[in-house]
Amino acid sequence: MDNNYNMYNNSNNDNMYNEPKKMDKKKLIELGVLIFLIIWGVIFAVNYILYTKGENPIFMLPLRHKYSDGEVKEYLGIGYVYRIYDRTSIKTEEFVPFWKPIQKAEAQDNGLPLPESDYPVPDNIEHLDKYKSLIYYYNKGELIGTYKCINTGGACNKAFSGYDKYNIRNTDPLYRVEKQPVIDSYAEKYGFIDDSFEQKVEYGSPQYNRLIYIYDIENNRLLAKYGDIKYQYIDDFDIARIADNGDIVVKSDDTKKWGIVNLSKNGEIKEVLPFEYESINYDIDTGYYIMMKDDKWFVYNLKKNIKVSEDFDEVIYDVWENSNMTYYLKTGYKNTVGEETFMNYKVYTVDGDPLLTKAGLANMYETEKWIMYLDRADKRLHFIDYSGEEKVILGTTPVQLYFTEMEHDKKTNPAFKMDLNENGYMRIYVYTGRSINNDYEEVSFSTVTWE
Repeated sequence: MDNNYNMYNNSNNDNMYNEPKKMDKKKLIELGVLIFLIIWGVIFAVNYILYTKGENPIFMLPLRHKYSDGEVKEYLGIGYVYRIYDRTSIKTEEFVPFWKPIQKAEAQDNGLPLPESDYPVPDNIEHLDKYKSLIYYYNKGELIGTYKCINTGGACNKAFSGYDKYNIRNTDPLYRVEKQPVIDSYAEKYGFIDDSFEQKVEYGSPQYNRLIYIYDIENNRLLAKYGDIKYQYIDDFDIARIADNGDIVVKSDDTKKWGIVNLSKNGEIKEVLPFEYESINYDIDTGYYIMMKDDKWFVYNLKKNIKVSEDFDEVIYDVWENSNMTYYLKTGYKNTVGEETFMNYKVYTVDGDPLLTKAGLANMYETEKWIMYLDRADKRLHFIDYSGEEKVILGTTPVQLYFTEMEHDKKTNPAFKMDLNENGYMRIYVYTGRSINNDYEEVSFSTVTWE
């Protein structure tokens, strides 16, 4: 009986205290892999978001690679790498698979990249600026040199004229151009190349880093690099040019401020104005520069190195000389009424004396003898001379418009378009409606006789 009791008792103990079965080894491995993938995916997603914001990643091994012209910060993750290039020859960021090597750039003795020289040059029959990933330079129809992109894998171009956040060259619809002209060579020896890196934002965004090279065409050598460039004037062939004496408005790649340098015909570059201005624009008619520093706008005579205007708090958009040798300028600011945004202009002498300061004056056009402007209050185009007298056109009141909006696209009309020829004969096309299907009325007259 004792034996039966012990057998029964042992059987019950086995059932009551039997340990749970351990997880199958294969399932344990699968669970571990799943947990790892989830954690890896979260870290990868967080690091990619930090990369898009330009912030340092987490849980990645930091490394530094030193070069003669700077360094590359590298962050190693599992299967991917984040690199920040801070070199004179390369400035960019990349978030790439671990097997992609660090970008290489041989440097010249001035720290700038060494342009490639040993490559085939296809015959560019049409003399295009850009052909098959090469930039072509010509002088009187003869090929004088080419440039192969260093940073963009074939996407570089001759530099078009850039702008600052005020963009005063391209604000008014009366003057605006849809595509900025490229800046061609200087003295048939030096080119201006936009070899910016591929970026997540478009040009015009404050985060965009433009990379402009001044290029010695004959010697295949980069002379300098800047963060942006502006042209001084457009020649008779609609090509943008720097000043005839070699002065160039450029932005520092480091400070992001504008300055002026001079490029001599023997390739020397000297600073003319320091890189400490928020905006610099050249006026071809007067030879003056419109500038802004410390939130003050003024007109500057670079030849004499003096200010020729009072300081203004509002943006200066233009400066000109009338037939009486008096200099005028127009200031302006953006104004929004309802859904329409327009520039509100005012006209002063450079000494600060007011000529036109009424609110609501837009789309202003000035010559040496008269000024045209749109008064939004009465929806009319007015013309005045520099005494302030209003001109009577065709013996009637000023030109009446049907609406005031000037922004337009392929489906809409502007309020008006104008055409002024060299003899002072004006044609104004007044659109009767915003739809592209609406007609226009033509008003033609002489701005000499106003008849």
